[in-house]
Amino acid sequence: MSPAHHQQLPAISSPLPSPQWLAFDRLHPHPGNPRLFDREEVIEGIAQSLRSSGFDPAHALIVRPLGDDWQIISGHHRRRASERAELDRIPCWVRELDDATAYMMLVTCNAQSGLTALEYGLHALRVTEKHSKLGKSINAYAAAIGRPRQSVEMEVYAAEVYRAVATRGASAPTDRPRHLAEIHAAPEWLWAALVAAMLPTEDHPKGWTVEQTKSAVAKIKDAPKKLEEWLSAETPTNPRTRMGWRETIRSEVGNADGKPFIFNVCDTDSRL
Repeated sequence: MSPAHHQQLPAISSPLPSPQWLAFDRLHPHPGNPRLFDREEVIEGIAQSLRSSGFDPAHALIVRPLGDDWQIISGHHRRRASERAELDRIPCWVRELDDATAYMMLVTCNAQSGLTALEYGLHALRVTEKHSKLGKSINAYAAAIGRPRQSVEMEVYAAEVYRAVATRGASAPTDRPRHLAEIHAAPEWLWAALVAAMLPTEDHPKGWTVEQTKSAVAKIKDAPKKLEEWLSAETPTNPRTRMGWRETIRSEVGNADGKPFIFNVCDTDSRL
């Protein structure tokens, strides 16, 4: 056949990739999932949709291999909703991801689903804190997730205070990141006391404002940086007595709004 009479054969299109339908009980949450708590209204809304319409593969989860099972990178709420809707299998995109990439995707894949400032901060803290194996600076982390450096820094400060206070077994608020970020400027051994003081009470149902918290921290900026320095005897570098520092901090911080300062900074109050 001459070239003039050559007929062009129709192109054979490759089938588009499709997600795999994986057994529900073999999908495991990522331990670094930044959410502090599930959004119940979101889960129930998804579950109702699944009951009526099934699971649209367009909303498939993103997972990575975990031994013979899989670890969820994106879709923790969808998995919970699928459990509630009593689904046996869920559509998933399986990706080969190293630990660092998977961890960063926990935030980038949740960018549109309403992470709180503290949740962002706790995720960033694990990446940016000293000796982290995931090692990024705050600048690099902010650039990687497309958020302002100042916001990331504030959230990391809030997360540091939240984690330190929660580690003591004390109550730490999840909805006051700016308050926690202001407290970060105080000596670390006073963080728990400041958090306790700024929380709402029966007499002060709103608690401290951000400005009152900032003012309280400013009043004790000269406090010893470590609890051991304050507990020690008088020295040339720390002329105030133990009782003097306690009463100074109690009165000055308490003056933020007239509310008594709750002094609770170490495991054994009798030492104070």
